[in-house]
Amino acid sequence: MRARSCYLLLVAALALAALQGQAPSSIPRSVPYFTPEEAPEILVYRIFFRVLATAQIVAQLPGGDKEPAAARLLSPVGLTPQEHQAVLAAASSAIEEMDENTRAMSEQIQELRQNPAKAEAKARLSSATRARDAAISKGVEKLRKSLGPEKFERLDRLVRVHVTQNLSVYTLPPGLPPPRGGH
Repeated sequence: MRARSCYLLLVAALALAALQGQAPSSIPRSVPYFTPEEAPEILVYRIFFRVLATAQIVAQLPGGDKEPAAARLLSPVGLTPQEHQAVLAAASSAIEEMDENTRAMSEQIQELRQNPAKAEAKARLSSATRARDAAISKGVEKLRKSLGPEKFERLDRLVRVHVTQNLSVYTLPPGLPPPRGGH
């Protein structure tokens, strides 16, 4: 019985080794892409502002959390109630403007799908993209002014660590074409 168990264990180990040596699977592999320090400010704050806006919406739902997610997320920074409100206001303002520009971008993308050579649509898409990014930059500048350098630095570090640890970029296995679309 002992020899048979060893034989089965050896066969299982060989099968596992063979499976691991096969060609890469068709499932995309997640890889770290940015360190907190090198992540682009526009990307990090676009995600962070969206997280805060979503947390505010969820907190307002019936049966919402007594301690909203935004408060839990921002608590390590040590903000005063006024500073906390300033962060939420900056995020809300940036999200409103960003959503406006994202809708304009979607319209231009649809137009370009129908007529890819249309230079006017490309220019409007580029303009809407710059306006979206400017809205985020404006929100970040509001935070810098309202929090001051020390608290903004603490907030920035928290934001960068929170966002980059949850940010994944997926690599495709060799031979697969990149997906179409922008979602």
